[in-house]
Amino acid sequence: MIRHGLILILLIAASCTKNTDEAQTYPGREKIAVIKEQIIAFSDSINTLVKGSIEQESLIYTINDYSFHVTRYVRGSDVSLYIEHGYSASSGRVENRYYLKNGKVVLYSHHVNNPQSLVPYKLVREFYDAGELLLSDHKTAKTADELDSTAFVRRIARRTDRNTDIRTLNEAVYQRGAFNLSLEGITQYPGAKYLILSSNKVNSYRAALLIKKEDALIKSVIADPEKYRGRKVDLDWKLEEKNQALYVSGRLRH
Repeated sequence: MIRHGLILILLIAASCTKNTDEAQTYPGREKIAVIKEQIIAFSDSINTLVKGSIEQESLIYTINDYSFHVTRYVRGSDVSLYIEHGYSASSGRVENRYYLKNGKVVLYSHHVNNPQSLVPYKLVREFYDAGELLLSDHKTAKTADELDSTAFVRRIARRTDRNTDIRTLNEAVYQRGAFNLSLEGITQYPGAKYLILSSNKVNSYRAALLIKKEDALIKSVIADPEKYRGRKVDLDWKLEEKNQALYVSGRLRH
């Protein structure tokens, strides 16, 4: 009987130790709620501070029916926010926001406006702490005003790490990796002319820049397109209000 009692005491002690360890590893609801509010307050402050931040823009890339560009906000030596502005005929307008703290994503938001859907507006949020997903919530609505007033509902998150997305967004801004495109040629329409960048890989990104003024590079490509096809180029460009990349100048990369 004493032996059985001793075993029972040891089992209870082990259970208590396990529960204590789990409590330290997995924060309780109250702690999660506090961290969530801290992250929301942090993201609100970032939204205010971006007005004084340096904006770094990517080209407008297209893959299949999806077009997007990336805005990167820098303050001092820190990147605080990435925004992916996207559009597709099937999914409508998409805005993905990545809020960073100490170089790690703490909040990811996915905002959709799809006029073709019965419920056009959708907003998803994911909260992270030390790289670990704490919780995810979402809400949907038929109008923008309704979305603002609708409460969030907890959801099961399918992703646990958004920091890998940051590498892709950086590559888009700096035209590296899959975004290191080559000169394809110049496409001309009545009243419009575009410089096209692409890759020879299947399902790869493309980029188009509106040409309003021809410089030496543009004139050379128009005169002999095959000579310049596949060449790497360094470009100066800017984004216009209509989400269109405007060609400013360019030169061949040696």
